[in-house]
Amino acid sequence: MEYEFIPVGYEPSPLVEGQGDVYTCFATNQPIMLEQQGMVEDRDFVVTTYEELGLPQYASLVCSQRSWLDANRPVVERFMRATIRGWQDNSTDPAVAAELAVNDYGADLGLDLAQQTRENELQIPYTESDLTREQGLFRIDPQRIAGPMYAAYAAAGVSPLPDVTRIIDTTVLDAVFQGRSTV
Repeated sequence: MEYEFIPVGYEPSPLVEGQGDVYTCFATNQPIMLEQQGMVEDRDFVVTTYEELGLPQYASLVCSQRSWLDANRPVVERFMRATIRGWQDNSTDPAVAAELAVNDYGADLGLDLAQQTRENELQIPYTESDLTREQGLFRIDPQRIAGPMYAAYAAAGVSPLPDVTRIIDTTVLDAVFQGRSTV
């Protein structure tokens, strides 16, 4: 397939102005800009993830050297437990975190409450999957990485790929959830 790559900025006006047919964006942000202009998803624009296009992926992974993890495991487990608890609470009422972002932690950033609430509503489904509903938030499947994700990397010419068991450690989350799906 032939295409022309056109560099653009953070907001989607080049797409709206017809300078291109596709705009790569954050699915939790730029679509809100289009909504604020009166556009309606699936009528005026379509949001499609790379996952839906056949490129499976995880995002926002927590990474460290194994030696650091081993030396700091109790701290990491507490951090992950608190973070997961925050995301669990967030999914119950997305307005609470948005209000905290606007009025407390980002008070000097000029954030818009309606935009932050909508962004939070849009991001919650990206934190969930069959796996996370069964085993808890932040879970990743090493076999998914070794299978379809590695297949996509290999198709793109990335090699060699490391043994997944050397780079993925699910024991922190095992300790956090202790066989449950919530904390």
